[in-house]
Amino acid sequence: KRDKNEVYHSLLTVLLRSVFTLYAEDRDLLSSDPVFLNNYSINGLFAKLREDASKYHDSMNLRYGAWAHLLSLFRLIYEGIELETDSIPGRKGHLFDPDRFPFLEGRAKPEDSFNPPRISDGVVWRVLSNLMTLDGERISYRALDVEQIGSVYETVMGFQLEIATGPSIAIKPAKTHGAPVVVNLNEVLSIPAAKRATKLKELTDNKFDGRIGEAIKIASTPQELRSAIGNKIADWATPEIVGKGSMILQPSDARRRSGSHYTPRSLTAPIVAKALEPILLQLGDNPKPEQILALKVCDPAMGSGAFLVEACRQLSEILVKSWATHRPNIRNEIPPDEDELLYARRMIAQRCLYGIDKNPMAVNLAKLSLWLATFAKQHEFTFLDHCLKCGDSLVGLSISQILAVAWDSGPNPSLPHASIVDRLKRVRIIRNQISEATDNISVDQLATLKGQEDVLLNDLRCIGDAVVYSFFSKDKPRSRKEELNRVQLLVESWFASGIPFEKF
Repeated sequence: KRDKNEVYHSLLTVLLRSVFTLYAEDRDLLSSDPVFLNNYSINGLFAKLREDASKYHDSMNLRYGAWAHLLSLFRLIYEGIELETDSIPGRKGHLFDPDRFPFLEGRAKPEDSFNPPRISDGVVWRVLSNLMTLDGERISYRALDVEQIGSVYETVMGFQLEIATGPSIAIKPAKTHGAPVVVNLNEVLSIPAAKRATKLKELTDNKFDGRIGEAIKIASTPQELRSAIGNKIADWATPEIVGKGSMILQPSDARRRSGSHYTPRSLTAPIVAKALEPILLQLGDNPKPEQILALKVCDPAMGSGAFLVEACRQLSEILVKSWATHRPNIRNEIPPDEDELLYARRMIAQRCLYGIDKNPMAVNLAKLSLWLATFAKQHEFTFLDHCLKCGDSLVGLSISQILAVAWDSGPNPSLPHASIVDRLKRVRIIRNQISEATDNISVDQLATLKGQEDVLLNDLRCIGDAVVYSFFSKDKPRSRKEELNRVQLLVESWFASGIPFEKF
């Protein structure tokens, strides 16, 4: 059995891969080769499934092949392929890496053979239909902004995968953009009849009064309770009662009450322009390209990266104007599959933009948003692992606090500060190499540099985490100080041992 959160993250990854591919296909950024269009593309698969659904509607859940088609497409995007009239470069990147979730391909371990799970064509058809059509009309991903695509996957953020502990159904959200909540019918039936409506309101934020409330009181079986709740059931989520042991998506309290947090471009554009205005004024009327590329923009709670995408747009436009003034021959340096603006976007994304979010999936969403904004037909994904991070912007330590192994600053006399400072200098050199990398350095080479950085920083991260833990694990100043003293002794012993801190 797999961890339920791993399953949830893998399914969300499949959604992200599909959204990215639809956007790229609709913008002709993958391939126009007939072999690709007819045998690999999502649009080609969708056309085939639509025809099958019209001819063999009753047997769609007994037919297989569409899932293997998708897996082959995702591998093709990751590894690349040479076609008769075209070539698709391997994009690499975290998103399409088949070894992140090998069980999606039926592999228990990365080294196992490809053996696709039996996911029916009916399931794939329904998922693609929801992604590609609205009210019966085909959605054009070409016409959508990156932020609008962000709304597709932000909708499923804030959920967690759970195992149904009894017969369950989903209740419609109380608010228009909220999320349905799955409730265990036996759990409701087990409490006194007069308190059932109150319990349901507590779970779902819905009111169950009048005739519905009375019917809920007299229900004695899960089926009777389902009938009593009636039109408050989210039939699209649970057309039938979900059995015990089934996987269900359950929203967090914040998600079910507030719905998605889609940030439209009409909001991000003026906010980013206002935030950049005083910085750009300091650079003068004709800033040089190196001045623009030296700017740093950080979103401490980036979500799917809407503000970073807009900052990428605005700074890249300024960079193009600067090139026109100071480097009019820049076109000679730009790869043939890009124009000045797209080239500028890739440079801005890699050198100027930084983001943090507590949700690891939000980090992946932000990477996807910037990949979509900087996507070039013959390039690997822009390397962003060094600048988009998972963490809590409100909790952390300064370098001086890490050197002190304390909440206060000031070096700890028991630690070799020179060694730590030297590590940080080496990290800065590596980060500069990554952010200033040219096109002839591959993503694999950048990932190797990032791995070297991680080795240098892992011990310091562990120290910081231990110090933060000593504060939040206790609720009184004296207890916190005692725990901090224990951590300090542990760190001093670690330095004396020479063993990596995470293994100490």
